[in-house]
Amino acid sequence: MDEAGGARLALVDASADRKWMEKVEEAAKDGKKLYVHECGGWHGSNADSRTVAWIAACFATIANQQPRAELVPLLSEAGWCVEKISGRNDLVEVCEFEGDEEHVRETSSKLKKIRQQRGQPALRIVPMPSVSKGEADPGTRILDYDVSNAEGCSFDYVAVGGTFDRMHAGHRVLLAVAAVCCTTELYVGITSDGLLANKEDKDMIRPYDSREATVREYLKNVNPSLVVTTGALSDPKEPTAASLVESMQALVVSEETVVGGHAINEDRKRRGFSPLKLIVIKLLFGKTREKLSSTALRQEDKSATRSVGQTS
Repeated sequence: MDEAGGARLALVDASADRKWMEKVEEAAKDGKKLYVHECGGWHGSNADSRTVAWIAACFATIANQQPRAELVPLLSEAGWCVEKISGRNDLVEVCEFEGDEEHVRETSSKLKKIRQQRGQPALRIVPMPSVSKGEADPGTRILDYDVSNAEGCSFDYVAVGGTFDRMHAGHRVLLAVAAVCCTTELYVGITSDGLLANKEDKDMIRPYDSREATVREYLKNVNPSLVVTTGALSDPKEPTAASLVESMQALVVSEETVVGGHAINEDRKRRGFSPLKLIVIKLLFGKTREKLSSTALRQEDKSATRSVGQTS
């Protein structure tokens, strides 16, 4: 395998390290595929509101500088442990920060030892500078409350939807939260090509099959144990699986689409179904401090292509 194309691992502990978000940001700076493993003891086998907050904080951290970076959270709630992480075939390097907590260093050492025992290629060590200076961002204090206040967010059947063109942090945070909060089957609605026919720069939008494949691959990375059912969203007036599947329990939405979530619950009520738990994710903002969006990224790519054409 070409190491230049492999993935990087960052080990953090939000329960002990106030600067863990800065570690994630530093590890993601070069845009390499990044696995992030939370090795703190606050995790359980089921996701709760702290898990959701942690995932959202990871993506908010990279959205400004590396919105397209493929960040993949590897959490115990999705079945990940050191032994399982060590088996990632694309993993080629691990970050080691100055001032890492002892148990974080121990986790890194255990990972390397397991790979050595299995005869796997040794991981390249990426020394990272200390991020201990200054005051911690208040956003890092997501775990600063009694565990009894954490709201359960683990469900057998979960739904999420989107266009998922030019996958960015805003897409991946929705998919990652859905994959970690789901224990059995995840329903993913993906906007059809026909519904995008009048979109700006429609010729630059990837076809449905390509977008679906990218979504499936990402979800497999986050939680390979899930059954993933995908379907095309072809008519905004037609009910989706979130409305029609009686056993559905939760829907992951952004602040921008939460109104649609409420409408789905009204529809379920009319059908005599139980309402869905709405897991609401805050919007992410890119380099220009505007909402991160595929439309903006397509414009960025268009401008870059035009600039190359002018200089060639």
